[in-house]
Amino acid sequence: MVGPSLYALHELPLGGEHAFAAAIPPRWRAFEEHRAQHGPWSQEALSAQLDVAYAINLLAQLQVEGKRFPEACKNLLNVENLTERAFPQPDLDRRRMHLRAEMLHHYACVRKGQGKIQDALKFAERALDIMLQLGITPGLPQCYLNMGSLLSAGGLHAQALRHAFLSLQTVRALMEQHARAELPDTAFQTMTALHAPQDPPLLLTAGPSVGPGPAARPLGPLRVPSHRTLGARDVS
Repeated sequence: MVGPSLYALHELPLGGEHAFAAAIPPRWRAFEEHRAQHGPWSQEALSAQLDVAYAINLLAQLQVEGKRFPEACKNLLNVENLTERAFPQPDLDRRRMHLRAEMLHHYACVRKGQGKIQDALKFAERALDIMLQLGITPGLPQCYLNMGSLLSAGGLHAQALRHAFLSLQTVRALMEQHARAELPDTAFQTMTALHAPQDPPLLLTAGPSVGPGPAARPLGPLRVPSHRTLGARDVS
């Protein structure tokens, strides 16, 4: 598990990454304090643990966008270690899984940047599976665009087109929910802030304020085919 020594102040990166990296040591100290006071499986300790993972995930995202893949992978491994075990509290476990979906998304961006399209597709599909399992529908349009971009890069244009259609279908259903005042404005903004396929899309919404609520309700009438029917392969 990552420790504060990994982010000693004299090792903090310069420029835009500094603010992101500087947020990690105090969160780690708070995490250790909660573990000591309340125990490792307490609500306080596990929430602080996810705060650390969230901060590291943000730093990794910035490194992915800067094509600093070795540093990003190092931080993503730390996120993986912090989120690998299920939590007894349902709300915290849901946030843990959301963070893992974002971690897998970043891994997919790394593999795509390295030209490893099949590996990227596996990571992206695992991220999509988690988002579907959690019913976090505002993030689904971007997930489908991610998959479509990777499938197209791999020559699977029919499947790519299908994912693009699923993205549009999800956006339409979400807009209908928003029109009925069933979707909060923040979720609507997340859903409409889509990124171009050539850019590293962002799904970072699993921070301290995110929990179960109206934005996380699955779309009842929307039927989404499984990854097996979409032609993806060898996803663990």
